[in-house]
This record gives sequence, C-alpha cells and structure tokens, in this order.
Amino acid sequence: MSGASLRPEAWGPLLAAIENLNEDERRYVLSTLDERDRDVERLVQQRRNHGLSDDRPASANEGDTFFETDTSATYIWFNGAWRVKHLPWADYTPAIVSMTNHTVTHARWTQHYDTITVSIYLQCNAGYAGNLWVGMPKQSSLKNFSHVGQPANAWDASTGTSYPIWCKFESSGYFTFRRYAGSGIVHGGAPFTWAIGDVLGIASLNYEVDVW
Repeated sequence: MSGASLRPEAWGPLLAAIENLNEDERRYVLSTLDERDRDVERLVQQRRNHGLSDDRPASANEGDTFFETDTSATYIWFNGAWRVKHLPWADYTPAIVSMTNHTVTHARWTQHYDTITVSIYLQCNAGYAGNLWVGMPKQSSLKNFSHVGQPANAWDASTGTSYPIWCKFESSGYFTFRRYAGSGIVHGGAPFTWAIGDVLGIASLNYEVDVW
C-alpha cells in the first residue's frame, strides 16, 4: 500500500475484510503497514470500538471497550466476557408492595461498572396497611446490600412535613425503609398515616451488583 492511495469507496470493504480476520491474522496484517498507512490501523480499531449492539464482537482483548450507538451503553471486555462499563439512565416500573393505590411519577436507574444508581418519586393515592417495599431495577447478583442505609424522604401532604428516612436493601430485590427516630419500618401508619398526596422520594440511591 506504500506510495498508493485508496479510492474512498474502497475503505469500507478493506476495513470490513480486516475486521473479519481472527486476532492473530489481524495483528499480522496491521504489522505490515508502514507509517503512512497507520490510519488504517486507527480506523480498524475505531470501527471495533463502537457500532450497533449487534456489531459488538464475540470476543476482544482484555480492557477493550465497545460503545453501542443504538443503546448508548458502553461495555468493557474483562476476564473473558463483556461487562457493563456504563448504562444510560432508563425508566423502570418498580414493584410496589402494600401501597397498592399509587402513582410512580418518576423511577429511573443507571449503572456504572458494578454500581446501580436509582431515583424514585412515588405518590400515595390512598391509605394503606402493611410495610412499604419498593422493587429494585436490577435484582440479580446483589452484594453489600444488607443493613446498608441511604437517605430518602417521606412527605406528609396534609401537614407539609418532611420526614427523613433511610433505605434498607433486602436480598429479595426490594428496598424497605426505616425511620431515623427509632428502628421501626415505614408502613401505612408510620412515620405518619399515609393518605392521598403523600410522597416517597429517593433522589439518588446506590447499591452494588456482582458483575466482575
């Protein structure tokens, strides 16, 4: 290729052909390029680092990343498999136990490596009985969830009073909630008698999943 130039329409087939080689063949072909042809190597790597989700290669080198242009998700090849590096914010519908009459105004989550971040705004539409449980967006491979508290907020619409509460991660894939003033669980009668318009708010809650 030295001293020659490629027609623009030839780049696509050339890069596709190089991509279809196995790893050893690809290294050999790229090693034969002189300095003026290093753009080919750069473009091959660039094409291998992003594309549609169906284009993500079946295998890669340790530490390689791939950005999916159709999902905006980024994966990293680690220990023989693609692992999540970053998932964009997405809506989800949490399972709600006890508070059967409710409106989920906002429920979103994202993932960065092994950390899940959740944001929820839940409005009560009628009084209820029983302990309040809210489903996690990702419930498999949980770790470090037990007895870990992160702040949330319960708001009594009738009095305009805000009550700080904390979240407990359950092995069943749910959050439960506790009152700071004592260890009691949040339920239909605590920290106030829940009724229409009352709100449970979680601005940003993190937990870990074992994906590595």
